[in-house]
Amino acid sequence: VVIRELETLEEVDRSGTLLVRTRFRVHAPAGGVLTEVDWGLAAHEVAWLADYHVLDGFGRELRYRAEEAAGGGKKVLVELDRPLLAGEDLELSVVFRQPGLVKQEGAEWVYRHRGDYPDPRLVTRTLFLPPGATIVSVTPAATHQQTARDGSTTVIWRRYFAAAEVHPFEVRYR
Repeated sequence: VVIRELETLEEVDRSGTLLVRTRFRVHAPAGGVLTEVDWGLAAHEVAWLADYHVLDGFGRELRYRAEEAAGGGKKVLVELDRPLLAGEDLELSVVFRQPGLVKQEGAEWVYRHRGDYPDPRLVTRTLFLPPGATIVSVTPAATHQQTARDGSTTVIWRRYFAAAEVHPFEVRYR
């Protein structure tokens, strides 16, 4: 199973909890039919499973199980309701909350995400800050940034990651 493009939309509430929605396309290789797909979670991502939902492209929740993996991580195995035929693509989404991910450091709130992907892929990450938030810094520079009518600020990064490349994202705001 190959994941070539990953798009994540994150919303921060005033308590620092992050609602994460990630979608991606899975491609079935030639010569087979897939009835389940899998991916890994690194040890620092395992806590996500406390509130983890996998949805198909129609918004239907799919069953999954998590198995132990090397280094304290987990392997997530998702049962497909409809088999994925050779050469077909399937859109999947993962939704979960991360309480306390955005931390307060003095007068500033700090959002950090470690970009580390096992395969080369194009990544789009969109972050919605709470209404009224004022950005202090964005690292790396955002591809796009805007303030909406309701006063919330949106930060979008879009970049290609080589396999195993680590590139952290950070936003500091008040």
